[in-house]
Amino acid sequence: MIKNILIICCFVIVSKADYKKTLFYGNCTSCHMQVGKKSAPHFSKIKGYYKIAYPTKKEFVEKLSTWLSHPDKKTAKLPQAIKEFKQVMPYLGIDIEILRDIAEYLYETD
Repeated sequence: MIKNILIICCFVIVSKADYKKTLFYGNCTSCHMQVGKKSAPHFSKIKGYYKIAYPTKKEFVEKLSTWLSHPDKKTAKLPQAIKEFKQVMPYLGIDIEILRDIAEYLYETD
């Protein structure tokens, strides 16, 4: 019985990690991890800035997911990226909880 509970707990933990990874790769990498012509800054630049500015996971996730929910030139933390790519990230209409999961994945992943 305990063995079965442990297996289920491990599955849930792995499933949650895979879920966040799937959200990240399904929503972000086409623009932020591209090869060839670039349309947005690489996610490592974004993560680097946010980790320096907001070193705790809680701050990082809150600040990044909040901005992602309403991208705006005035509140952008990487204005040089807007200048380089000549655009602000478009509004994606993704639920804030999903954006938090994506931000958590980014924070936790090298």
